[in-house]
Amino acid sequence: MIRIMTISFAVLLTASSARANFGMFYRPVPVQTRSYYYLVPVVVTQVPMPYVAAPCPEPIFVPPTVPNAEAAVPNAPPQSAPPSTGPLRPTPSTKPLSSPGVKDESSKSAKVATSYYESYPTANAKPSRTRGQYVVTFWNLSGTCLSLRVAGQVRELNQGQSLALDLSREFEWRVEGREAQSGRVPDGETGLTLLIRR
Repeated sequence: MIRIMTISFAVLLTASSARANFGMFYRPVPVQTRSYYYLVPVVVTQVPMPYVAAPCPEPIFVPPTVPNAEAAVPNAPPQSAPPSTGPLRPTPSTKPLSSPGVKDESSKSAKVATSYYESYPTANAKPSRTRGQYVVTFWNLSGTCLSLRVAGQVRELNQGQSLALDLSREFEWRVEGREAQSGRVPDGETGLTLLIRR
């Protein structure tokens, strides 16, 4: 019986206090902590700035003035234009032909007016790559394709197109079927443009 009592005393001792048995039968209880989060909805809005319109000033009424009839200067009376005095296009003169030694200035100006081409110096043309050469541009403004002979070479020039060539200051050119023309780039210019109209 002593034996039973010792055993029962030992069991009682171990069960009564966990600290008394040096943590042998101790089972720690986990501490549970709970955290709660609440997401607050955030709404971003744009607050318009108040706009206060400035008050408009009241219009100032200015009464119309009546012009003084005596001080008014009369306008010039309208007049019709005088009738035309002759044809608008120059007609060939019926003057008798002059001798070959005498030059008639009126016939020279008529020849320039009836020419089938016009020439203009080109001040802003890019200078030629070759020294002593100038850029000469031919434009075909006639209604047909032209065959152009320049510096011994024949070039086809379609309607509305241009052809730029490097030529010497003085050059010869002609359109097939027409007389030869001589061209010259003016001093101080870098090129010449020839417009063939007919």
